[in-house]
Amino acid sequence: MTTKLTLIHGDCTEVLPTLERESVDLIFTDPPFNAGFSFANDNIPEAQFWLLMAKWLTEALAVLKPDGQMYVKFSTVKTWKLTLLAEKLGYKYENTIIWDKQIYPKRYGYRNWTYSYEPILVFSKGNGIRLNKPTPNILRVKPCYYKRNEYNKRDFIVQTPLEVPHSIISTATKTGATVLDCFLGSGTTLLACKMLERNGIGIELEAQTVELAKRRLEWGMNPIQYEFVNASQITQSAGNTQSAPSIQSVANVQDIPNIENIHSTQESARTAKKTRTKEDAYWIRRSLEIA
Repeated sequence: MTTKLTLIHGDCTEVLPTLERESVDLIFTDPPFNAGFSFANDNIPEAQFWLLMAKWLTEALAVLKPDGQMYVKFSTVKTWKLTLLAEKLGYKYENTIIWDKQIYPKRYGYRNWTYSYEPILVFSKGNGIRLNKPTPNILRVKPCYYKRNEYNKRDFIVQTPLEVPHSIISTATKTGATVLDCFLGSGTTLLACKMLERNGIGIELEAQTVELAKRRLEWGMNPIQYEFVNASQITQSAGNTQSAPSIQSVANVQDIPNIENIHSTQESARTAKKTRTKEDAYWIRRSLEIA
C-alpha cells in the first residue's frame, strides 16, 4: 500500500469539520502556547486563546476513531488547564510523556527553576490506548538547535526534533495507520509518517511555513502519494455533513477551567475591543459571555 501525505494550508478549526468522521488513528500535534511568539495565535488575549483550544479539540475528537489516541505537546504551566478542558469535551486523560531535553539553559538564572522538559499529554476517546511494545513515558532527546543532521536542522523557531513524533507514532500505531497534525508547523510529523509508512494529514495556517514543510518533505517525489489542498477551496461533501459536537457546552459555568479567573480580563478585553478587528471583537464578546 502506498503511503499518502496530505498537506492542507488553512485554519484547522475550519478544516477539521471537512475531514471524514472517525477516520484518524492518532493525533500528534504541538499547538501554540500563547507565549508571545510572532506566529499565528501565539500572542492573543488569553480568553480568546482558550476558545480556540476548545474549537479544535472539539472537532479533533470527531475525526478520531473510537480507539484513537491523541498526543498534545503543550506548555508546562498550562497542561492542567488543557487536561481539564479536554476531559470536559469528552476525551479521557491517559498519561503524560516527558520530553527530557537534556539541556539546562540559564535563561531564568536564580529567579526560577529552569524549564528543561516539555510535557506531551496523552488522551483517548475513552477506550484506552494500546502500544506495540512496553515503553517508558520519558523521551530523552536534545532540541533541534543541538543537532546537526539533515532531518533536525532548526529551520523553524519552535521545531520539534524528529525523534519525538517518530518514537510516539512508531510505538502507538501500525503500518498504514492515519496520523493527523492540526498544527503542522515545519512538517516534522509528516516527515515521521513518511519514514514509518503511515498516512499523514497536516494542517498549517501560515503560508511560509507550508513552503518550509514542502521543502523538508521533498514534496512530490515518488514513491509517496502527495496531496496539497488550500483550505479556501474545500467544500463540505455530502458524505461529511455530520457535525462535530458543539462547543456551546464549553461555554457553560466552569467548562473552561479558571483561566486566571476570566473575570480579571474583562476590563482589558473591553479596552482592546476598540482597536481590534471584527474577528477579534467577536472572540472578546464570547469571552465576556463565558465570564
